[in-house]
Amino acid sequence: MFRFLIITLALSTLVRVSPAQQTYTVTIPARVVHWASMTGNDLYEPCLAWEKTENNGGEGEADTVIKGQTCYSFILGVINAYPACTSFPKGTTNEQIVDVAVLYLKQHPAERGKDAWELILTSEEEAFNVKWLLFSSGCIK
Repeated sequence: MFRFLIITLALSTLVRVSPAQQTYTVTIPARVVHWASMTGNDLYEPCLAWEKTENNGGEGEADTVIKGQTCYSFILGVINAYPACTSFPKGTTNEQIVDVAVLYLKQHPAERGKDAWELILTSEEEAFNVKWLLFSSGCIK
């Protein structure tokens, strides 16, 4: 599962599609961030792209859509990677989970230097009262 997530995230940040010419090019960014060391600052720009795409009915320039999918995939990957002691309320959608994390990043700029996974889990705990089981130490209180 983690290998698939890492490959998906890596490819989504490297592939650029030119819709006018229908050509595909691969570029290597100057700085590639490993998912385990990603901070809220690293996740913030892709999440703004996701929000922009969502506000545009799920459409946008290929680069923006791909960046947005990086945010969406990363957040849901973190949620699925960490076992929860309690569950999300019935009917909670993936989009709501991502919305909560993105809103948290926007409303807590001073905390964006922390690990992205920690910010995501904190945002979901505050919004949905979800408790996480971390590193065999029991639930976060």
